[in-house]
Amino acid sequence: SFGYIEKEEHGSLLRAVEEVDADWVQYFTYGSPIFAAKLNGRIAAFCMIDENADTVISRDGSNVVSIGCVGTVPEMRKKGIGLAMVAEAAHIAKNDGCTDAFIHYTYLDKWYGRLGFKTFLRYRFSEKKL
Repeated sequence: SFGYIEKEEHGSLLRAVEEVDADWVQYFTYGSPIFAAKLNGRIAAFCMIDENADTVISRDGSNVVSIGCVGTVPEMRKKGIGLAMVAEAAHIAKNDGCTDAFIHYTYLDKWYGRLGFKTFLRYRFSEKKL
């Protein structure tokens, strides 16, 4: 099943996020809209949803949904759960009036491409210890 995380599920969400990427836990604060896929009552996948987001593709007359920090807990991967969750999140956003969807900081262009997303910009980052 798919749906938004409720207050009482926040602890379970944080445990699922930690299984995927412990560095992400800091971004999953209570009160932010988090969409999830649940299997047998357990969070299998999750993503942040920000409707009417201000993004690089935002323009007058558009309502952009940003979908981010998409993760599927390791034991639930390779079953199509995460992809189905992103598809459902985009569908709900469209029904809510969003005209465009935006995903950033990802290397999964082929995975998202299965849902019709197209890469239009690539980032490169560099660092140096001084």
